[in-house]
Amino acid sequence: MLLAYLLMSGVLLLLIVWILFYWGAARPERTAEHCAEQLLQQHMTPQQYRQLQEQGYIELSSRLHPGRFYRIFRRRQRVQIYTLNEAGSSEPYQKHSELCVVACDPVPDADLFLAHKWMIESDETSYLALANHLPYWAVR
Repeated sequence: MLLAYLLMSGVLLLLIVWILFYWGAARPERTAEHCAEQLLQQHMTPQQYRQLQEQGYIELSSRLHPGRFYRIFRRRQRVQIYTLNEAGSSEPYQKHSELCVVACDPVPDADLFLAHKWMIESDETSYLALANHLPYWAVR
């Protein structure tokens, strides 16, 4: 009788643990990707987020270098730098270089995107010092 009671208690405990796991941690809205996407939406203007959804990137103007902007892509891709072309050119901007900065640990794309955005906006000098620079002619 005691053995049957202990066995039933163990089965009940396993069932409770499974239910808590299934309805808690395993829910889709609790995944790292979902949380990262929510954070991304909270820290972008509606216009930036719409551009990101439609074009796959946003452009940030440089605070250090007039006539320069950074193109940050939603998916894992190097950040591109564009500069203002000299007068007489058919295109207003030309690709200057690309910047390579990668995370040491696996993180969702939205988190990596925000890291690039925040680093450029908050401390562009340190970001440029940290990044590996690839000249435009090396990445064509």
